Amino acid sequence: MAMTLAGAALGCGEAPPQPVAPGAARAPLAPAAPDAERSAALGFPEGPGLELIVGHCTACHSAKLVQQNRATRHGWREIIRWMQRTQGFWELDAQHEEQMLDYLATHYGPNAEAEEYRRLPLSPEWLPPNNAEAPPRPGKNQAGQG
Repeated sequence: MAMTLAGAALGCGEAPPQPVAPGAARAPLAPAAPDAERSAALGFPEGPGLELIVGHCTACHSAKLVQQNRATRHGWREIIRWMQRTQGFWELDAQHEEQMLDYLATHYGPNAEAEEYRRLPLSPEWLPPNNAEAPPRPGKNQAGQG
């Protein structure tokens, strides 16, 4: 009885998903529409396209992965294409992709202020000495003759 109640509480009493035949096309996952409380907890700013970003992006990775990046609209499109090519990210319909790109370019575009305050590279005299020598290449003697 306790196992039945625990299983029901965990949703285990539901029918298992039907298997997909090998080689059959699978429909892309439809991310659940996020509620306002979840969106706020993830730290995304309000704006048109927020629901799409939360639903699609956080289906696979953390919100912080999006938020720590900056790119132009073109750069975000390339990131999406890379995820589609190499990471199994599903195809987006054109309207949703445009809304996502608008949101990302608006809220996570290049940050001129961050670049303005970035420290300049250290001059060589401030760097520690690099006394490491490259190891000899295999098959060569010290004079470089094999």
